[in-house]
Amino acid sequence: MTIENPDESEVIETPTPVEPESPENDDELDPEVAPVPPENETPEQLKSRLAETEERNRKLWARLQREKTKGKPATPAVPAPKPAEPAKPASLTRDEAILIAKGFSEEELEKAKKIAEVENIPLTEVPTNDLFITWKTKREAEKKEQDAQLGVGRGARRTVKRTFSTPGLSDSEHKEMFKEKIGR
Repeated sequence: MTIENPDESEVIETPTPVEPESPENDDELDPEVAPVPPENETPEQLKSRLAETEERNRKLWARLQREKTKGKPATPAVPAPKPAEPAKPASLTRDEAILIAKGFSEEELEKAKKIAEVENIPLTEVPTNDLFITWKTKREAEKKEQDAQLGVGRGARRTVKRTFSTPGLSDSEHKEMFKEKIGR
């Protein structure tokens, strides 16, 4: 900026005011190699260098956040959707309690619920329903068959009783057998 002095014929140049660094000035924020600190750095110099680094990191973080939000449209605050039905506690109904008292397992109870819903009959009448009886009979037969299968047996180890006439006995084995027989 130049200012002409009306009293004098010379032109005085004043430095242009320096604007404070703004986050829009991204050229200075590009990552650079950090300068190597001098060997005889004082604590004050260290603090100032640390402050400069923290300021630079803050600007880089602001730049990163701007870049993230640049391409995304602003989303209006949407209230959380309300559940259609309030959560019911996991409690047994009267009919379920009756079936459990009769000795039904959880799997059988679930199957009975499905059949009652499909057939439109009360849950207490499901045990006499043909569909349920067939399913339960088939399930019990499968379980019985599975339980009847034997596991892989290792079999009894074959033991060979050694006698004095067993072929291939060494002299030391023969002497041990003799000592066992005589008892010495």
